[in-house]
Amino acid sequence: MRYYPFVFTGKEKDEETGYGYFGARYMDHELMTMWISVDPMADKYPSISPYAYCAWNPIKLVDPDGMDTIYYNLYGKQLFSKTGGDDVNMMVLTDKAKMDEEEFKARGDHSFDLATLDIGSLDEMYVYSDKNGDECYYAIRGDGSPTERQYGDEKHVSEALFDANNWQYNVHTHSKRDLMRRPNDVMSNTTPSEDKDMVGIGSKFGIILGYTRISMDAGSGRTFTTSESPKKPSFHYERYISFYDSKGRIGNSISYNEFKKTVKKIKSGK
Repeated sequence: MRYYPFVFTGKEKDEETGYGYFGARYMDHELMTMWISVDPMADKYPSISPYAYCAWNPIKLVDPDGMDTIYYNLYGKQLFSKTGGDDVNMMVLTDKAKMDEEEFKARGDHSFDLATLDIGSLDEMYVYSDKNGDECYYAIRGDGSPTERQYGDEKHVSEALFDANNWQYNVHTHSKRDLMRRPNDVMSNTTPSEDKDMVGIGSKFGIILGYTRISMDAGSGRTFTTSESPKKPSFHYERYISFYDSKGRIGNSISYNEFKKTVKKIKSGK
């Protein structure tokens, strides 16, 4: 009988044990999705069995050695993974639902390690800006650590925060108060206020935490004649996040609350 060393997983079967060898762990093919040793990153996912493969979802997910770098789009959909190295979750600044590693490299898409993004810190920045009406800035250094926050408009931010050689990406806020003072035809402040507004520096990108003005009349289903139209339309303001580089906005501005849920879900592994 001819011997086939590679099984349906694409990994080589160990003749001595009969198990599939994945580099880091053996898989028991009788159970299909069960490892016979503990996931090396089990501490990161306490809600999932350390013997599980791909969180019991091998149809949609892959995990060749338990130490993959996984790439997601802005809405949390897994795009592709790279085997080996550290167990890292990367977010690609794209709206695309499908993208492989070759296309990612060809397009030169921006991405960042989600471990460097602290949602609690972003929440605090929003609160500060809404309370004081000022902008708030910080950057992520090359080692993934954040710089100290700086406050005020960009004229008062130190030049260190504009030095793209020292950071991966930066974050700053636009306050709700600022948008409320502007004319009603300005519906969002998620775009850079000036050319040098902490975005578009070299090959790096920036994140803007701003607001979008939502008309409460628009969702009512009612249409108004000229004489009936309210003189002071009623608005509410929703937090929106956007991403920019030197070429302009990357993808669409998206709801900050939805983005926050996506980040937390990916980080938790649920």
